[in-house]
Amino acid sequence: MNHFSSSEMASRYAKGRPFYHRLILDHLVKHLALKGKLNRALDVACGTGLSTRILPEIAQEVYASDTSEMMLKYAKEKKNATYFLSPAEEQPFPDQHFELVTVSSGVHWFDIDRFLQEVHRLLSKDGYLILYDNFFLGKMKEEAAFQKWAKEKYFTLFPTPPRNRSYDWSDEHLASKGFRLELEENMDNEYPFSHAELCVYLSTLSNINAAVSSGNFSFEDIDQWLNKELKLFYLTDHEKKHIMYRANIKYIRKIV
Repeated sequence: MNHFSSSEMASRYAKGRPFYHRLILDHLVKHLALKGKLNRALDVACGTGLSTRILPEIAQEVYASDTSEMMLKYAKEKKNATYFLSPAEEQPFPDQHFELVTVSSGVHWFDIDRFLQEVHRLLSKDGYLILYDNFFLGKMKEEAAFQKWAKEKYFTLFPTPPRNRSYDWSDEHLASKGFRLELEENMDNEYPFSHAELCVYLSTLSNINAAVSSGNFSFEDIDQWLNKELKLFYLTDHEKKHIMYRANIKYIRKIV
């Protein structure tokens, strides 16, 4: 199931997802020791294009793909990138066309073996695959009680749907696919949300779409519940509270 294919989810995603991607870009530029722009970069599972937005700063030509037509409809800044509707494992580009392929918060939905085979085909010699995510920790900097609420109420009522979290990213396994994991970085970060912004953000997670798809909830039900529940953590409508995240970046290089 594609948890982000509906028009409603795409609209919420475009409105509610935080732009943390510059943090990733800064680390990417440093590790790759970029002095100028790459020729071409591809962003796979680009969604509404938040992750694509950073790539024109480091690549002359930028391409992006996703399986959701609705997500692509909401992609912004299309003048700086060319978007394609295609699955991660079957990209419409020639061999060795890219120096860089990126995936933000999406690889756990792929057939990863097939995806790696496709990336190996797409990358030029010594090209990089960058996989990154920014994990929602269920913590609010200013309110310790939020963590208990997230665990005992939010994720209990709306459990996370199954995904591929057990893939073998070891050196031995990646070598069999023609890659090497050069570095894996983790870093904590935070993002400010008002009450209304946090309501929208929490409604964009895949567990919410799974709940709606089950027929047990509507987005309207969930909006009302979130609005009521999250008021416990805000004194005013304009106040901002900081939600905590942990970013993870894998720098994977093509070796053969």
